[in-house]
Amino acid sequence: MASGPGDIANIPLAATQQNSGQSGQATLVPVGDATEIALFVSGLPSHTALPAQLYTYLYPGTCGHLGARPSFDMNQRVRLGEFTPMMMWKRVPISMQKLRSNDYALVVRSAPVDGSAEVFCGDLRQAS
Repeated sequence: MASGPGDIANIPLAATQQNSGQSGQATLVPVGDATEIALFVSGLPSHTALPAQLYTYLYPGTCGHLGARPSFDMNQRVRLGEFTPMMMWKRVPISMQKLRSNDYALVVRSAPVDGSAEVFCGDLRQAS
């Protein structure tokens, strides 16, 4: 299934208190019954060990009310390097239509060595 420009959804990722002053965005693109997610973040907390590692999850619920466990773990590759802004690509085995029509939150966490702190969150239902 090919996608066109109208099929792309941009989701703002809000920085948490652990990462204030930074910004992020997730771009969702349908790929058949899956969704490709490109993540762009402007930076991480100053105490982050380098090379930086980020862990991403899709939780049921919203950023203000996350489910108890993530629905999807998107951590096949987590190393980012030392560049800002940083980009990552992830794929989840769920259609973009399902992601956009249900409450899912994309959560970005720091590495365990950095406390596994939530550094960004974005509600996917708010797709534009």
